[in-house]
Parts: sequence; structure tokens; C-alpha cells
Amino acid sequence: MYSYKEGMKAVRFYINSNFRLRYTIRTLGYPSSRVTLSKWYKEYCEKHKLSKKYKRKKPKFSKKMINKAIKHYYENGRSKAFTVKQLGYLCKYTLHIWLQKYSKEFNSSKKFEAKQKAAIVKDIVCNSKKAVTKFAKEYNVSRTSLYNWSKSLLGTANMRKKKTSDKNTTNLSEAELKNQELMRQIEQLKKENY
Repeated sequence: MYSYKEGMKAVRFYINSNFRLRYTIRTLGYPSSRVTLSKWYKEYCEKHKLSKKYKRKKPKFSKKMINKAIKHYYENGRSKAFTVKQLGYLCKYTLHIWLQKYSKEFNSSKKFEAKQKAAIVKDIVCNSKKAVTKFAKEYNVSRTSLYNWSKSLLGTANMRKKKTSDKNTTNLSEAELKNQELMRQIEQLKKENY
């Protein structure tokens, strides 16, 4: 909202700049749209002054409607599309904005450092019997993030050890795993260069 003084200053500057809308907005830094400045100018021409107070529009959605949408989202499988379809009065983008603004649970994304990511990926590789989805729930991270971390750290999105007929190869040490990875990278580089 702009004060009366700011509005008058903008209108006078607009008149003195030979009615150049964009120049006025660029120079003053306000109002945010040419339409607003045009309205101020028309009002100034009609009344030779601006209104002291502008009525704010009522919000389109009440707090009750917002809370209902957020509650529905969490109670019905966290599906934005389903919530929008069931309630019918909002779009996915609006729901996303509400979730960011009003929901603590939605914004509780945890940032992991490189060491933490490496430890988590190592834990997944070592405990091959446990499903990746269980790790995702345990660390409160998406499966996609886990696969991306593994891809950046190991060079592959496959976090499981390759099963071979020889049982001794399943118990490889970290050095041997790293050696295998380096050999694979060397082979890949050879293919790219020839």
C-alpha cells in the first residue's frame, strides 16, 4: 500500500516527465504496475487530489477455507491434485503456497552436509537387506534424494551391491569397492576417447 504523499509524488513526477509511465516507475521504484499509476493520474485529473485511504479488497479465501484445505491435504495422502479436486475452490499452486506459508511440517526440510550424506549412502550400501524406502523414512528424506546422493558419491544410482555367484565378492571391503569403481571409470573414459 502506498501513502498519500507517495501517490502524489508519483503523479507529479509522471506529469513532469511528459507522461512517461515506465520512466516514472523505473525512477521512483513504485508503483508496481502502470495500471496503478494510470488510475492515480485519472483520479488526480478528476478531483485534483488523490483519495486519502484506499479500501483493501477482502481476501479471496478465508482462514477457515485455508485450514480446511491444509487439513484435507495431510489427511488424504498428501496429494495436491486430490485435495484440489475434492475441495474445488483452489488450484495446486495456491495450495502449495499455503502449505509453504502455514504448514510447519511442509517446510521442515532438513539440510544435510556432505559427510552426513556419505554416511547415509554408506549405511544403505552396507545394509542391503533393508529397502531404500525404509531408509528414506528413517532419515526423513525422499527416495529420489537418496538416489541422487548415491549417484554423486558412487557414480551410480544403484546403491545395492551387485549379486554374483561367488559369495566372497559380496563381502568386499571399501577399498575394493573403490577400486572397482575406479576401474569402471577408466573403462568408461577409454570408450569415450576411442
